Amino acid sequence: MINGTNRADLPLLNGLFFTSAKEDFVKWDSGKNHDRIILFSTDFNLDCFQNSAHWFADGTFRTSPLLFDQLFVIHGLRGDGHNTISVPLVYCLTPNRTGATYGRIFSKLKELRSGVSPLSVKDFEQASSNAFAKYFPDAEQRSCFFHLRQANHRHIQRDSELLKKMADGRFNLHVRTLIGLAFVPPADVVAAYDELDASPFFLENKDVLDSYMDYFLNTGIGGFDRRGNRKKPHFLIPLWNCRDAVLQGLPKNRLD
Repeated sequence: MINGTNRADLPLLNGLFFTSAKEDFVKWDSGKNHDRIILFSTDFNLDCFQNSAHWFADGTFRTSPLLFDQLFVIHGLRGDGHNTISVPLVYCLTPNRTGATYGRIFSKLKELRSGVSPLSVKDFEQASSNAFAKYFPDAEQRSCFFHLRQANHRHIQRDSELLKKMADGRFNLHVRTLIGLAFVPPADVVAAYDELDASPFFLENKDVLDSYMDYFLNTGIGGFDRRGNRKKPHFLIPLWNCRDAVLQGLPKNRLD
């Protein structure tokens, strides 16, 4: 039904997809155009979404129909007073991953549930994070620990020499202490990074670790300019640090 040759040629999908309870699953089809967005949810899920103080967003490409760039999913929290789990509540097929597209999604969600106002949003994609900040300025921005590890893993995979060294258990454990900075108090992260950088292991393996350390420094800590002043990292520490989320009992990953 969603496969074809052009997004604009697809029929309007409202009233064509239903849940097992016979509820229309398409809450918004933006129309027969190139920038088409299709949003799937249920009234119950939207109510849960509105009542969830913490959101977790993620995009996937493997399960997206060929006509669309990705399936963008927003999870919320549900609990019974004893256990809290992350559950997918809103699904969006998107034509691209631009800030404008995410903005259209969030605008529609605010239209569908006018009182929606999360306390925190967890995402690791820059365009969607920027759009979240624009449409939900009071929400605290956080990242997903899974995405933090995944991004670091991808960088290591591209470095053949470092990848070979990572096969050694002790070497691997030392390198992974950098990821452990996600659980250090945010105010202490820079000092902890500097301490690791000056430790015997990192000094002894500087040649093989140099590229990865530069990546981690510029991405999450902040390198130095010509005057020796620390620059802003690509992702500010409060965005990727998980300590407060753990202390609050919130999932550090969207699937926890």
